[in-house]
Amino acid sequence: MFKKLQQAVQENMSEASSSNKSHAQEHEMKRPKILIISNNKYITERLMQVLDDTYEIIQRDKVAMIIQIFADVKKNDVDLILYYDSTLNKDLSIFSMLKKYPRFSSVPIIVLAQEITEKRKSHYLSNDLNDFIDLQSFSNIKQLINSKIKLQAKIKSIINYSLNHNSGLDIVSNAQMHIRTLADVAGCARTLKLFTNSSITQERAFFEIILNSLEHGQLKIDKLEREKIKANGDYESYLDILCNRNKEPVIVTYEKLEESYRISVIDGGDGFEFKKYLKANLSNSIKESEKGIAIANSTKGIELNYIVPGNIVEINIPHQEKFKLWH
Repeated sequence: MFKKLQQAVQENMSEASSSNKSHAQEHEMKRPKILIISNNKYITERLMQVLDDTYEIIQRDKVAMIIQIFADVKKNDVDLILYYDSTLNKDLSIFSMLKKYPRFSSVPIIVLAQEITEKRKSHYLSNDLNDFIDLQSFSNIKQLINSKIKLQAKIKSIINYSLNHNSGLDIVSNAQMHIRTLADVAGCARTLKLFTNSSITQERAFFEIILNSLEHGQLKIDKLEREKIKANGDYESYLDILCNRNKEPVIVTYEKLEESYRISVIDGGDGFEFKKYLKANLSNSIKESEKGIAIANSTKGIELNYIVPGNIVEINIPHQEKFKLWH
């Protein structure tokens, strides 16, 4: 989906002077920088062991004021923030404040916690934090960080190209993405959020719908089996194995229409009885493992339209206020 844009960016870069080229090459050779905020010495040491060979690490025990994060991110040109959440319901508004500033809004923030409960998820999402991982999935943290940094690099290329051509993100009117892994699901949801200028809750709706198509449509994971494996804490490893075996992707298409955005999610499954999940106020009366579609359907500004037999879903979103990159 980014092929044409990347070509345009590369052509634009080739026109730069040789001094600029050498500067860019020198910059590319630098390791990405990660700001780790953790007051747990053991967790910090584990993170350093896993990440130190690939990333340049800046470590802080705590951050009491937003100005401290501003200084760290700006001074060190940080590519990603990794925060260890040691206390349930701790005030995380400092991060939602950070995301309101254009200079810092593009820096991904990943939250690491002992356990990711539904209560914690809600707490994170209410503070504009939608990338989180628990200690049971610690072995996947490097992969998650790498995918976030790569995705952000692609987005920056699009933004730079858009700025140079005074076009904003309107340059992307059609796109198609192939989803094979959990990281793809998260990356696709984030990309759709940017294309449609959606809210964090709408991004979660994208994530839930695409994940449902991957798990139950493409990979055909049985719900009872999913609950059993998840209870044992092995679900993400199990999902990785299935994703590696699976050769066919979930296909996500994006189209900008005159008054709305239309996103289609297509999987290779046999479909399912979707009508019962589209009833109003359903999210409080069904199992936790079945809430994804209900949550998406109840999200403000999201209209779901499943096509029989249920392996294709259209997500319609009205145009938001135009995303102004220059602000």
